[in-house]
Amino acid sequence: MYNSQGSPILANCIFSGNSAGGPGAGMYISQGNPTLANCTFADNTAGSDGGGMYVGAGDPTLTDCTFSGNSAHSGGGMYNSQGNPTLANCTFADNTAGSDGGGMCTSGRATLTNCAFNRNMAASGGGIFTSSITTLSNCTFSGNTAEWYGGGLKSSGRPTVANCTFTGNSGYNGGGVFNTASASTTLGNCTFSGNSAMRDGGGIFSHFSNGALVSNCVLWGNRDMGGRDQSAQIYNPGTATYTCIEGWTGFGVGNIGRDPLLVDPDGPDDILGTADDDLRLLPFSPAIDGGDNTAVPPDTLDLDGDGDTSEPTPLDLSGSPRFLDDPLVDDWGSGDPPIVDMGAYESADCDGNGLADWDDIAAGRSDDCNENETPDECEADCNQTGIPDDCDIALGGSPDCNGNHVPDDCDLAEGSSADCNENTVPDDCDIADQTSMDCNDNNIPDDCDIAEGTSQDCNTNGSPDECEPDDDGDGVINDCDQCPDTLPVLIIGDDGCPVPFGPCCFADEPCIDDTESPDCGLVGGSYLGDGLTCDRDPDQDSTYGCDDRCPLDPDKTEPGICGCGVADDDTDGDGVVGCLDSCPDTESSLPVNGCGCPALGACCFAVAVCWDAVEPNDCVTIEGTYQWDGSVCADGCGFGDFDDSGTVDLRDVGMFQRCYGSRSGETETGCESGDVDRCGAIDLSDFEAFFRAITGP
Repeated sequence: MYNSQGSPILANCIFSGNSAGGPGAGMYISQGNPTLANCTFADNTAGSDGGGMYVGAGDPTLTDCTFSGNSAHSGGGMYNSQGNPTLANCTFADNTAGSDGGGMCTSGRATLTNCAFNRNMAASGGGIFTSSITTLSNCTFSGNTAEWYGGGLKSSGRPTVANCTFTGNSGYNGGGVFNTASASTTLGNCTFSGNSAMRDGGGIFSHFSNGALVSNCVLWGNRDMGGRDQSAQIYNPGTATYTCIEGWTGFGVGNIGRDPLLVDPDGPDDILGTADDDLRLLPFSPAIDGGDNTAVPPDTLDLDGDGDTSEPTPLDLSGSPRFLDDPLVDDWGSGDPPIVDMGAYESADCDGNGLADWDDIAAGRSDDCNENETPDECEADCNQTGIPDDCDIALGGSPDCNGNHVPDDCDLAEGSSADCNENTVPDDCDIADQTSMDCNDNNIPDDCDIAEGTSQDCNTNGSPDECEPDDDGDGVINDCDQCPDTLPVLIIGDDGCPVPFGPCCFADEPCIDDTESPDCGLVGGSYLGDGLTCDRDPDQDSTYGCDDRCPLDPDKTEPGICGCGVADDDTDGDGVVGCLDSCPDTESSLPVNGCGCPALGACCFAVAVCWDAVEPNDCVTIEGTYQWDGSVCADGCGFGDFDDSGTVDLRDVGMFQRCYGSRSGETETGCESGDVDRCGAIDLSDFEAFFRAITGP
């Protein structure tokens, strides 16, 4: 999409799979001011900058938008050249850039609130690269990677970063943040944990000793080639103040080197840089009430919506009040109470009484039945029993058959679990305990699949058809298949048989579909077969419809000698194809008759003389009696003497007449001796041989 002027409004749009030789494969904004909400930019590729979006100029506004899987030279997800974009609640995930800014690259002013940068990659600035005045508030950077500088963020401008977390990011220098020599970066109330650098500055790297302006931050658990010392947390510390720094050597004002007691930096999955990382502060953390009130950045983005943008930022990363006094902790920091905590999160106060949650619990003002440091009154209680759901389940007050920590009655009431058979038990539990079967593994009981028509049950046995045997693979189960050997390439009816209509073919006219065989004959056409069409190639031999007179034989397009489905092979090389060859192993050097059997036999004379291996015609020429193809003198002479009278006479002629046209194997008639050529039937060629026997000596 291209926008050069005006202020269009776009909602719920998807820009996916686009490519451009230049910038902005998904959207190119020249100088307009569009508003986008709930839009997705996925898998777009730009030959230059801005895989998902390119902003040349203008003031676009983006809310709840997602940039994923996009790629470009710079700004894999988004590139801002000279614009002033405002982004809120946007996600940049799995974008890549060959140069700067895997998620986003900005050289113009940009404002980002509550945005997430996850698993983006670039040569520098894996999450974001900024060379301008950029404001980032309440943002998260996790699992981003830079080949060189700034896994999470690379700065050569004057960005302000407040209430942000950096976890699991990596780069050569500056795993979390890299500041160039020209940068003037302000970092306030941010938490860096689990970031790494192959060389220097796992948390923050600054090019010169004046470094970044860092205040009220937590830098703990970051690594570089030297381990987890002070320089691994912040390389060239500059003017860091009121910050918790692992390996702290004593520099600066208000800094401390004590463990900040983060709840769970790598989360339950024990993997840094994933969604379950918990960088909040545990009770009695030295970072509580340890910051500098005067260093809290102003609320330029008006996070609390009160219209006052000059006040100190009033909310933390979770949206909880930023200034919260903890009466059980000494005020380590600077300013009049309440004193701000170090890091992106303030001590929680879910009930808004001005006291930390854990203080409420410790003082007995709030219960904590599941011991998770959250007062019970702040926990979910979907069925309004007055007991948090987790505890209600643990105490047996509410069943939770599927173990999703939501009482079953709430699952059903809220629609998060289905109960298609209305037995007050979630379907997935019915399936798990085999109260209901689910043969097709679609998490819907079989009886509901059948009742709702999403599955058929042609044999009415309560099992969906897709779970029943279908040996010929035609989509009709064995029990209901009246044609159990039908090829699945044909069009099949409900009875499993090919539909009784197909193509009608003509010599010089188009093929006509859906024709019944008799009708095709009436109009002088040639019927191709049931279940076929004019434009299909069921045997995949690249010949379609009527052009293929053997539509189910990939080796033939015409019937040939043996018909469709049978190869016209001559395996013994005797000149007779296999389907007509009664003697398929005849030596190729021997002459054969029409059915592929040897064409030589015994020639008998009245003087009891017999010659072997004589051709029939030669035997007649020398006035002998040819016995049969393949006969030998050792078998004796007397062909045509059906009644064993010692001579071939009129009585034998009558016997031959009765045998003519029969199969030679019909031994009850005594006809086998009339099959001279051994082709399996008493036919014209045998008559010729018999005639020679009569006229012989």
